[in-house]
Amino acid sequence: MRKFTFLIVAVLAMFTATANAQSKGDMHVGGTLGLRVSSGASFSITPEFGYFVADNWKVGAEVGYTTAGNRFSIMPNAAYYLRIVDKLYYTPGIAVGAGFAKGANSFNLDVRLGAVEFQPVKNMALSMSVASLTYARMHKTDNVAFTLLYSPTIGFRYYF
Repeated sequence: MRKFTFLIVAVLAMFTATANAQSKGDMHVGGTLGLRVSSGASFSITPEFGYFVADNWKVGAEVGYTTAGNRFSIMPNAAYYLRIVDKLYYTPGIAVGAGFAKGANSFNLDVRLGAVEFQPVKNMALSMSVASLTYARMHKTDNVAFTLLYSPTIGFRYYF
């Protein structure tokens, strides 16, 4: 019985030690690639930087470009990292910012509900987002959309 109790305590200690892979003070650089297929295909690229202000809480910024309308964007963001299994995290987040295109500036709000990250090795991760709720205001016109597998993104992050 003692050996079993010791084994349980050891396993729980190892789990707790690895559960906070994103600790306060950690940073990352990376970016995402996106593809949207509707009436015409568009491609996006978004470099980003993130800083963990507390364990599992990240704030960051991304600067993006999309071929749809030749649009640039600047989006401060925040995300929470929730460990699902060993190296897989659910990373819901929010981004608020502005989009810029010739004669068509906009305000954007993006609630990222379907974001996950896989960390196969200590300092590198692959991210994916497949569902989000977005709001955009352009020229006094509001646009609200829920996207599920409509404009997925794939990303890479390097932690230091």
